[in-house]
Amino acid sequence: MCNMKKYLKLALCCMMVAAMAIMAGCGGSSEKKAEAPKKVLKVGMECAYAPYNWSQTSAEGGAVKIAGSNEYAYDC
Repeated sequence: MCNMKKYLKLALCCMMVAAMAIMAGCGGSSEKKAEAPKKVLKVGMECAYAPYNWSQTSAEGGAVKIAGSNEYAYDC
């Protein structure tokens, strides 16, 4: 019974320490942070395999310009 009380006290202390650590991270500042510049996501893909994607010479249908080329990539 005495060991059970020790383990219960130890578990309670550990939970309280964890709760304090979590609550310490919840504090925020009232200052407004500057917005980060927009980032660009570049995607690499092979556009030569129909019917899933292919390259075409015009932007019709929502095709996207391929960098360094005169062609456009379209994905159905």
